[in-house]
Amino acid sequence: METTEVTADLRTDQRLALLRKMILIRTFEEAILREYHADKSPGFDIGKGLIPGEMHLSAGQEPVAAGLCAHLETGDALTATHRPHHLAIAKGMDLRSLAGEIFGRESGLGHGRGGHMHLFDPATHFSCSGIVAEGFPAALGQAFAFQRAGTR
Repeated sequence: METTEVTADLRTDQRLALLRKMILIRTFEEAILREYHADKSPGFDIGKGLIPGEMHLSAGQEPVAAGLCAHLETGDALTATHRPHHLAIAKGMDLRSLAGEIFGRESGLGHGRGGHMHLFDPATHFSCSGIVAEGFPAALGQAFAFQRAGTR
């Protein structure tokens, strides 16, 4: 088996692209968090507000998403867990469609029915689920489909 040397030598433009992606992810999630809490008081009521239900953010995980997705090709598929925003954004998901889904709008990826933990975007080959370990069957299905089509 051939091994390759891993090096941290990145060009300045690569470093800046990764930093910009991380800032975009953090900025998006901070905006979602502000809107999530904006109208849930007095007394926190999870069912109220512009974004009802739970909210699982990924603050601090931006470098993982940016670094991982920097190595993916456009046609590669990615399946995430219940904290998916950072990976979805790093994969190139349209921010308006993502926000629309989080806010439950018709303009969202699943027409506002999936919420923030059940995202599916055929354009970026991205999916996720709020169900523990549910990503494995979806990831395997994508792998088998790529294999069968001879595209990966």
